Amino acid sequence: MIRRWRDASSVIIAARRNFPNFQKQQTAPIDYVVLTAQRSSKSSFLPDGYVFPGGVIEPQNDSSEQWSDLLKELQFRNLNLHLDDKTSGALNIYKTPNKEQLPRNISLRIAAIRETFEECGILLCRLPTEDKVSKFGHNLILNETEVAKFNSDSSPNKFYELCAQLKCFPDVWSLIEARNWLTPAFFKKRFDTVFFICCLDQTPPVQIDQGEISDFMWGTPQEYLALHKAGKLNLPPPQLYEFNEFTQFDSLQALADAAHKRHFCSDSCFLPVRFLLKDGAVIIMPGDSNYVVDPDEKDVQMKDVTIEDFRKRAVKHHRFEILGEGRVNFVKKL
Repeated sequence: MIRRWRDASSVIIAARRNFPNFQKQQTAPIDYVVLTAQRSSKSSFLPDGYVFPGGVIEPQNDSSEQWSDLLKELQFRNLNLHLDDKTSGALNIYKTPNKEQLPRNISLRIAAIRETFEECGILLCRLPTEDKVSKFGHNLILNETEVAKFNSDSSPNKFYELCAQLKCFPDVWSLIEARNWLTPAFFKKRFDTVFFICCLDQTPPVQIDQGEISDFMWGTPQEYLALHKAGKLNLPPPQLYEFNEFTQFDSLQALADAAHKRHFCSDSCFLPVRFLLKDGAVIIMPGDSNYVVDPDEKDVQMKDVTIEDFRKRAVKHHRFEILGEGRVNFVKKL
């Protein structure tokens, strides 16, 4: 079968932030921010879009047996490469191809960590002394010279070599499974992407690569949604959806607890389907009464139906209603 998309993974990094006058505030503010990277305007996929760090898996490196050897060499006593993910048996992206040497749920995490470092200079790795499972992730801070040296290296195995040199290991244990998103068919480039959530107790410095990424932002879910609504930044549907979900949680601890309870994952692959209607468009997600399961369905044309009439036709709603002029309604009633 010809693959119509490439497998990829991304990390939603939520980090605790410090408030200068926290004790003086009458109401506790949201105590965490989320990282997005702005794609270059020259990008062939989602130009100028604000996305979570990540990219395509490279099986020859991300799924190499050398990672198992490194873990043994570093002598992590309490951690191994056998993770019991809730959705790994239900989603195709987690199925390990015969030629790959590591379980797919491990190599996808390594790919997301590698891409995050390449794009943003955040190294989500832990040292052998940090070998206990916790709800918060680990990261090592490298200076600008070290990050620049890594980015200028053309070796295909450079991420493994960096970890071996620093005697650290990608923190796969702190990346908690979240939703699996498949790019709709109306895009020329398509990716089957699994999201992971990683909570950090401090906000790490960011060093963007100035190639695929032109800028970055730390913001609360509410700030992202407000800026998107005002037309000041572009959030693709997966990011828009996840930020709407994150608004339920005001604290990093509550977000981490929910992630570990698998609140943000699903047995269904999220393939948005776009309906073009008389007065706008509606993007439908799994669970909606009007959801159409067809990975090659580009658009559903219903030019004689309004958004309101289309909503009335459904008992269950799981959708974005795009009304024009930047107005987007998120409707979830399942």
